[in-house]
Amino acid sequence: MVAPRDDNGWSAYEKLVMSELRRLREKQDAISLNLTGLCADVSALKVKAGVWGVLGGMFTGGLALVWIFVKGK
Repeated sequence: MVAPRDDNGWSAYEKLVMSELRRLREKQDAISLNLTGLCADVSALKVKAGVWGVLGGMFTGGLALVWIFVKGK
């Protein structure tokens, strides 16, 4: 449905509005893409933190076991 046009200046303003909407959509798409990349980076960091936590816990537990066996003898 196309609105009838008259010489009240809407045609020029419509072009401006439409170009701004296109520009904002492109920016929104770029931001969305960047956000998706950041989410993937955060997920990778969570995995690394979990691995380092497990290794730190194993190291501490191993030292505790060694300490118990050394002191027990």
